[in-house]
Amino acid sequence: MAIYKIVSVSANKCLNIYGSNITSLSNNQNVTLWSDSGSTEQKWSISSLGSGVYVRSQVNTNFGLNAYRSGTNWNCDVYPVSGNETDAAVTFEKSGSYYKIRLTNYSGRYLTAGGTGDGANVYWAAATGANNQLWNMVTVSTSASGLRCPLDSYNSISQGYSSSHLGIDYAAAQYTPIKAAQAGKVIYMQNWTGGTSNWASMGHCVYIQHSDGMTIYMHMNEYPSSYVYVGKTVSKGDTIGRVGTSGNSTGYHLHFGYKRGTSFTYNSVNAYNEGTWANPLNYMA
Repeated sequence: MAIYKIVSVSANKCLNIYGSNITSLSNNQNVTLWSDSGSTEQKWSISSLGSGVYVRSQVNTNFGLNAYRSGTNWNCDVYPVSGNETDAAVTFEKSGSYYKIRLTNYSGRYLTAGGTGDGANVYWAAATGANNQLWNMVTVSTSASGLRCPLDSYNSISQGYSSSHLGIDYAAAQYTPIKAAQAGKVIYMQNWTGGTSNWASMGHCVYIQHSDGMTIYMHMNEYPSSYVYVGKTVSKGDTIGRVGTSGNSTGYHLHFGYKRGTSFTYNSVNAYNEGTWANPLNYMA
């Protein structure tokens, strides 16, 4: 995880949540530009400057940049990421020393500075080639804590977390590399031999125990013994398998689950029943 200030090249001002000394956020709170103050309203956590990631506010990391899809130019505000992933996912496109920030699921929309003064509005607009769509990513701090997205790129979140769906489904191309969301130890691997009920519903899968939880990666393309083995220690970002559609699956995707806890049964499928389910997005940078 890294925390950034996002600075408009045209205005030399920071991406800022409207307000001063904010301690809480509300849905659709507006995003503007403001002179660099070093305040929390100007700090954003991002797992990587890649594709399909979320730009989360340090005021409340449940909230991220969002598109209010109305009018010619779509306003930029903040909204809870969970349940709103389609409008929140962004892709960073390198442009010289700077970046363009594009809505992943709306390819023609780029983050745009609407002016150069304090309080200038920020919105999503069609590509212009102008420097008001260029942003300087200034690192504030980095940390190894928090989960990273298990895929560097994906098409969409096809199903979010709920009480009846205990994980995040990332629709992605077959063979897309799956990455460890946090450092830990592989404690279970399932070699799927067919079927879609009970444990077989997970298909080829891997469990990784971390210092404060466990992540589960389901529906892999094949038994991932070429990448990991039970007992292997992995680093955050290590490749642990590939996207597939094994088990109870109707298309290529990764089902990514997260459980809070510190004690999970080693080398047993029953570790699935231990710990407490949590929405992975609430623990991502």
